[in-house]
Amino acid sequence: MNKTYGVAYPKHPWNIVDKSPWPFVSGLSSFFFVLGFVSLLHGYGVLQLDVGLASVLMSFTMWNRDIVREGTFQGKHTSFVKTCLKTGFKYFIVSEFMLFFSFFWAFYHFYLNGSVETAYVYPPMGLGMDDKLPGIMNLILIMSGSIITFSHIHHNLKVNKEHIFPRQLYLLLTIMFGMIFISCQVYEYCHNSFTFSDSTFGSVFYLLTGCHSLHVIVGVSFLIVSWARNLNNHTTFHHNLNYILAIWYWHFVDVIWIFLYLKVYYLFHFIASDQSLKFHYTMYDFSGGSMHFNYFELLLQKSLEKLGKVDSVQ
Repeated sequence: MNKTYGVAYPKHPWNIVDKSPWPFVSGLSSFFFVLGFVSLLHGYGVLQLDVGLASVLMSFTMWNRDIVREGTFQGKHTSFVKTCLKTGFKYFIVSEFMLFFSFFWAFYHFYLNGSVETAYVYPPMGLGMDDKLPGIMNLILIMSGSIITFSHIHHNLKVNKEHIFPRQLYLLLTIMFGMIFISCQVYEYCHNSFTFSDSTFGSVFYLLTGCHSLHVIVGVSFLIVSWARNLNNHTTFHHNLNYILAIWYWHFVDVIWIFLYLKVYYLFHFIASDQSLKFHYTMYDFSGGSMHFNYFELLLQKSLEKLGKVDSVQ
């Protein structure tokens, strides 16, 4: 330690954090939250789940309060520390991409292999879904990503009175669009004709969309905290880590949704829209004892039918 005028300064740029109870409390709260959720599934009520959720929110809030104190008021987040935090957050986003990649892998595994329970038709016949709401949700989330980019542009034009209001306004609009998206997702869940237990499609569909919705909720919370800190003048042109990381996370949510919309909703509504045609084009491989679909031949046949070049499939 270097001593100047009786004040000790470290010789390194690292932030040596103080002792904190919140990592232990957060882990314990998460355990009780999961335990309460499993108890709810087995019909033991919601009390334990409510206690676990309240404990998780409390520990999350208090831990973030301490981080804001040491970074904003105590000045412990040096340029080197902020660079390390950004690098760690990039690795975190990459790990989240890998999580969703595993979900997409599961979806396409069932899609390409099929199962005898669903007559090798995937998505299974008889499942219904709103064909307009996903498009509206896609538009909402893409617009929110564009709007938060405008907020970032105004922030990069130096933080002064001319640009503070547009930055906050665009950030607030992004939060509103995120809440509308979550409401649309809840509405979709309430009106779908299938549940989590309806074949592997229902399981993977709700796993994918539910996990994405959870990330949207976290992203909206992230943006609300950033918006509130901006109101309290915690964000400057150079001290803006919370604001930048919130924008990165929201763009990650946008990218995942685009993949989800194209690979799941588009597949359901367009490729698998005519289940009878798909069923008639099931081909048997008696040598291997399995079934598969020739989708290129199927789509070619469908296109020729529309042009009147061939007779329709009987």
